[in-house]
Amino acid sequence: ITRPPEPRSTGRTAVLGLADLQLAKTASGGGTKETVERVLAAVDRFVESCEADPPAEVVVAECGDVVEGFDNIGTQRSTNDLDLTSQVRTARRLVLEVLQRVKDLAPKVVLVSVPSNHALVRLPGTKDMASTPANDWGIELSHQIDDVIRYREGWEHVALIRPDGDYAEAV
Repeated sequence: ITRPPEPRSTGRTAVLGLADLQLAKTASGGGTKETVERVLAAVDRFVESCEADPPAEVVVAECGDVVEGFDNIGTQRSTNDLDLTSQVRTARRLVLEVLQRVKDLAPKVVLVSVPSNHALVRLPGTKDMASTPANDWGIELSHQIDDVIRYREGWEHVALIRPDGDYAEAV
């Protein structure tokens, strides 16, 4: 019996962008449940693409606004379908699920996170930053994921990148 050759990496980097998920926001496309379903369906298509043409590296770019938050506009209190801690918990679980699905696609996997406006921690009742750009739920999510995967077998090739320092807004 002749076995097919093992797929070889093309040396390319495959990038999966997670941008403006705004988990908890409700709109014509539904709410959190529908957003999560759409994200995971897109991830499944990404995985299929990578399995057909294996990359040398996978970058998952969490490009900001992973949660909807409550401090951008007053209507968020009545249009969000999750409270803030539930938004962060749902985002953490979703990003971990995304990483679980892509982590074996390449010898190197990177999660990049940046601060954003919806996930920014603000002074109550204002649009002002509570402190620094790094005081952001998306950045906190990156730290939480680091806590979960650090020292876990099978995750050694997964790296996390976020802005360097509390005042940096880019990576």
